[in-house]
Parts: sequence; structure tokens; C-alpha cells
Amino acid sequence: MAKEGIKSLRDVPEIYDEVKRPRCLALTDNGLKLLDELAKSFQLSRSELVERIGRGYISVVQFEKQELEFLLTIANQQNSTIAEVIRLACNQLIQQKTID
Repeated sequence: MAKEGIKSLRDVPEIYDEVKRPRCLALTDNGLKLLDELAKSFQLSRSELVERIGRGYISVVQFEKQELEFLLTIANQQNSTIAEVIRLACNQLIQQKTID
């Protein structure tokens, strides 16, 4: 992921203090689709999303089945992905905490 106007150089760190190396992850087709949706909602590549999760910059939250069904209902009503709905909800919570 090169900085705007600057060409990436092989084996030269850009964002982090180390160079990214190719890795292999095994995912189901659905898991990959959902990972792509989540990355897109954050405007990140798959690689950068996994990197940020691994570094703890993005937290992974576990939902109960009832909460996921509720999010899916909202996503379907708004013609959005679950990831987009979660991101909007998180932004609203952050804004509410800032106001309080």
C-alpha cells in the first residue's frame, strides 16, 4: 500500500517498522466473502485488515445469535452488509460517548 505519489520499494517498510511477507490462510468461500465485506467497510485491503486485527488496532467482538439476527434484519432493511451496520453502530456509540 504505497503512499500517494510515492512508489513502493521492495523490502522497504512503509507503514510498520517491518516488511510484510506473503502468508497463507485457509478460509471457506463464505468466510472469504465476509472478510472482503468487512475490509471494504473499513476501506482496507484484506491484508491490512488482518494486520490491524493482529496488532490489536481493530478489536474483534463476539455477538450472541440474537444480536446477529437483529443486525442482519437491519442490514437487510437498509440493503447493507452486516459489517456496514456494525461500523455505523460503532460510530454512533463513539459519537454518543463524546457528547456525554
